[in-house]
Amino acid sequence: MTTTYESPARAELPEPIRDAMADAEHGKVVYLTHAGVKFAAVVPLEVAAAGAAAVTAAIEALEDAEDIAAAKEAKAEGGPRYSHESIKAELGLI
Repeated sequence: MTTTYESPARAELPEPIRDAMADAEHGKVVYLTHAGVKFAAVVPLEVAAAGAAAVTAAIEALEDAEDIAAAKEAKAEGGPRYSHESIKAELGLI
């Protein structure tokens, strides 16, 4: 899920946020921490876009693997087999 947040005028933001934005604009990744624990990052747009593309590719790969596993399982169950031509004929597509 992606959320876009329209920030107020930069001058109205706290200095640490302004600094993080400036660093990201210059290609740096800035981690936000609470009690010394990283919980978020401000990243350059190119990094965010690349990360989103990688996540999409990973999800597609998982879906493909699930489809392959389901096809193998169906094939192992046996049962009647039908040719593509016979199904088209039955549907009146020939």
